[in-house]
Amino acid sequence: MIPSTAVITAVVAIVCYLGTLTTASNVANLDNAHQFNTLCKLIRFPEATLTLFASDADPEPDYTDVLQLNMSVATDNWKTQLSVGKKGARTADIAKKFSLTTQEIDQTWKNHWDKWIEAHDAVKDPNKQPDTIKKLHLNKLDAAQHAQASMLIRQAAAAAEELYIEAQALKEQTSKVTPVTAKTTLTQAVYGATATAAAYDNSKAWTAYNNNRGTACDDTKATSAAATLLCLCAKAAADQVDEPCVKTQTASSTWTTGSTNDLTTNFNEILGHCPKIGNFQLTSSILKQITNDIRQAIRINSNVGFLGAVVTSTCSGTSSHGVCVKHNSYTAETASHKGKVKWLDDLEDLAIKLDNQEQEIFIFNQIAAAIKTGRKSAFKTPQIMRAYTKPQPSRTVSSKTDTGDSTATKKKKEGAEEKCNKKDKGTECKTPCKWNDKAEDPKKRCTSSEKAKKNRKGRKRRNNKMEEQILKEKRNASKRKKEGDCTGNCKWDGKECRDFSFLANKKNSSDVFFPYA
Repeated sequence: MIPSTAVITAVVAIVCYLGTLTTASNVANLDNAHQFNTLCKLIRFPEATLTLFASDADPEPDYTDVLQLNMSVATDNWKTQLSVGKKGARTADIAKKFSLTTQEIDQTWKNHWDKWIEAHDAVKDPNKQPDTIKKLHLNKLDAAQHAQASMLIRQAAAAAEELYIEAQALKEQTSKVTPVTAKTTLTQAVYGATATAAAYDNSKAWTAYNNNRGTACDDTKATSAAATLLCLCAKAAADQVDEPCVKTQTASSTWTTGSTNDLTTNFNEILGHCPKIGNFQLTSSILKQITNDIRQAIRINSNVGFLGAVVTSTCSGTSSHGVCVKHNSYTAETASHKGKVKWLDDLEDLAIKLDNQEQEIFIFNQIAAAIKTGRKSAFKTPQIMRAYTKPQPSRTVSSKTDTGDSTATKKKKEGAEEKCNKKDKGTECKTPCKWNDKAEDPKKRCTSSEKAKKNRKGRKRRNNKMEEQILKEKRNASKRKKEGDCTGNCKWDGKECRDFSFLANKKNSSDVFFPYA
């Protein structure tokens, strides 16, 4: 039976479809374009003129200025002792000069002794002092102003000293990684561990290179970024992918397994698709982005990591197997990654060092700025102190004196009292005098109204005391009475007889005093 046209057409369609599926599973053009773009940036770094984030701050001049200013207002005794001091003096000599023990000469003395000597020598001759100090005219401050200025400047110097110590400790950390050391790391990661220049060398880019692409493109041999680029982008001689990395890829030299012994031409053709970089500042964030992109592009298949497009488990460079680099025992666990891509590990370590250095630089810059601010404040102190006047002692008044009377007022009152006393008849004793028939001294029956008022107050106080004494005696007497005898103003409270007659003598409730509450 001859198949019908419809059946033949269907079979052909199925075969074509299956062919399409097979083709679709192979490595296709631009499958490695993302990895190529990342490697492109990295491989151009060693050629560039590299700079790093660095600090241009220098706290030394500001700190020196503060020390010199502090020395300018130091005591004569301190200046005298430093005048015979020498830089580089031994601890024992310093201790002897200042009558201290060697234990009292702490690290502050040791760290700053030479700077103290330098500061003293810079200001000891008023005619040779720095202009910044001459302009302050410290000799025109009076004693109180000078004392206040000295105290504030000493405080500023102490603060600057603490900051300077911190800055010195950080300074070394701000330049551990230099453009030269960074470029060395980049060059070795890109072109091989023994590379010294930004140029491809087949013997350095690979470890024990052989011309068999299937065995060369694994983690034991493709040990540089340059070798990785070749494994991902070089064309194979047969079953090749024409454009694995770049659209309209012009790199036409092929890598023929078994016969291509040097890949310099292949590498240079592929790198030609990458634009060169001129001046470039390398930062931790830029490098981290590149290393993260490469690390995240590695795909895991049966505990093997593949960077690049793969179909089977072999990176032979063909479309039916894979255009890739194979990393054995590379699993999803991060612990398995270390050491599998050595050149990538080195770049990640460099990114961490740059990050730490950039943080130290930031802190160093802040400290330097604080010292500069402290220097400005210290040098403004003398000007501010010129407006300072010593506080006058406050006037205190004795509690025993009449705060309303001055000496002149007292004399005036005494004169008025004498005039009143001279009048010996009531008809003559008129305002502002007052007549008192009961005066103890007959010569002082006529007295000034102010004096009379004081006398009345005195009599009232005496009368009140007598009244209180009488009431006290009555209460004591009432306590001795028995319950049957407790009558009248006395009342029995359950325990004893008490006298409440004093309540009747009070004019209103606000005057009542309860002695037995």
